[in-house]
Amino acid sequence: MDEGTKKFLLKAGLGAYIQVFADSDISSDQLSTLPSVAPSVLAELIPKAGHRIKYIEALSSDVVDGNSETSSKSASSESTPYPLNTSVVVDLVGINQYAETTIVSAPEFITSSIDFDRAIEQTHNQAKSTYIRNLAEKSIDGLIVLASYENKKQLEQALKYKLAKAIVLHELGLDTNKDITPHRFRFLADCVGQEFNEDPELWYNPSHTSDGRTSLPSGKLYDQYTNICKELRKFGLRESRRGVKRPGEDIACDGSEDLARLLPCALSNEDVEERLQFLQTELNDWETINRYWQETVRHRQAKLRSDAVYEATYEYVNTYPVLKQPEGYKLLQSDFRQLFPQAYGRIASHWEPFAEKVKEQLSIENISIPARCSDAELLHLFARLVTTVPLKVPKGKAWKPSRKDILDGFLCYAKTDDLIKHCDGLEERYRARGLTVQPFPMIIGESLANIHTHYFVIDKTPITLPTTRDLFAATFYAYHSLYCRYPLQSARLWVIVEKALFGMEEVKDPQSQAISKIPEVKRLISVLRV
Repeated sequence: MDEGTKKFLLKAGLGAYIQVFADSDISSDQLSTLPSVAPSVLAELIPKAGHRIKYIEALSSDVVDGNSETSSKSASSESTPYPLNTSVVVDLVGINQYAETTIVSAPEFITSSIDFDRAIEQTHNQAKSTYIRNLAEKSIDGLIVLASYENKKQLEQALKYKLAKAIVLHELGLDTNKDITPHRFRFLADCVGQEFNEDPELWYNPSHTSDGRTSLPSGKLYDQYTNICKELRKFGLRESRRGVKRPGEDIACDGSEDLARLLPCALSNEDVEERLQFLQTELNDWETINRYWQETVRHRQAKLRSDAVYEATYEYVNTYPVLKQPEGYKLLQSDFRQLFPQAYGRIASHWEPFAEKVKEQLSIENISIPARCSDAELLHLFARLVTTVPLKVPKGKAWKPSRKDILDGFLCYAKTDDLIKHCDGLEERYRARGLTVQPFPMIIGESLANIHTHYFVIDKTPITLPTTRDLFAATFYAYHSLYCRYPLQSARLWVIVEKALFGMEEVKDPQSQAISKIPEVKRLISVLRV
């Protein structure tokens, strides 16, 4: 590292990042261009947004050692559409959030001579183009692609796949369990489009519904990503989802019988494939849908649990778009009934005694209970029986969820019906911690005592149910039918419900087994069991 970079970081109060910048060979003449030319690199170097703002403030204060005037001039005239030595503070990291994170502290800065929207668009496009070029220069395949493009001014088909693979491998790095989100795929596809004059949709096309049919994600980036993930799982380098068994092992549903014994099927393979194809496209013939769904449960569940088929829950849901139809939750209910016949129906037969035991524990804890306690109020009060503790998350520091965080994954409540905003907020908070949003229940109303809408939300699609109790049961059934984990921050509550209300003592899922051994959880299961 040159002395200029070191001195700048020290003056900016960012001495903790000296070694990080040294490891990345960042020189002093690159400091002023990082925010606009390589915002993603700046985000990797300085993960905390507050520290990035300090960095940019330091640039605007002309503290770059030995060449402050030149650096500011260069940054203002070439890298950005406005001077960095004004009082404008910009966090360019996260290009799609650029406009929202721009803070203008000098009102006189915006004048009629500046087209701010155009300035933002120019900065977006410049940063995207530079990002993908810098990425390509870090691998042999990428360099070949760049050289070929410079020569022929177009990308040959074989080179497109080379580039897609290079991009995905760069995104994964050495984290073989890392997920690339749809938002990130769209950003990368836009980057390719800017640099190589390509249609972004050929590189990533998200799942979408047209004429009643839902298509799976596609595109060169997504195809390479799924192929690489399958290869990693093949050699045990990528973790399976909840409770997935390795090839050659029996897939247990309740810890005692495998699918073949629990769910016998007399259909031929040809008949099964015909029915599965029907279920992947049909949305209207519900009589046939229900019959075929029940007949194929064994095969669908086996694929759902297989390492090599579905990377995430949403892929399974988008394979069968009928699950996102108004009656789709009943299909998950049907699967649960066949997988766990003893547990199915207990929500109707055991709810009242379970509710009474919950009220007893609330009284012991001196938690006040409304005279006419609704199901929504009871479940929110039930959540208070469990203490909040720090949780280890895949990304970042340990997370100590708030009460609201816990309820978001157990029985989310909102006064207004702004579902999209809520889902986007959840996805953003989860992604920051390396988590994914699972199906969740959401209730809407003026208060918990006056709920008027009950949503089962699956892959951002709301399905309306009549009551809180129906909604709660549908969500529980979905977790087990889709073979997905409980939301991390609410998992202890769901495990208590699993054991105490539904009586599912034999479920051999690592998450459930580990949580049920926690003393607090073990005690509540014991006192609430019905």
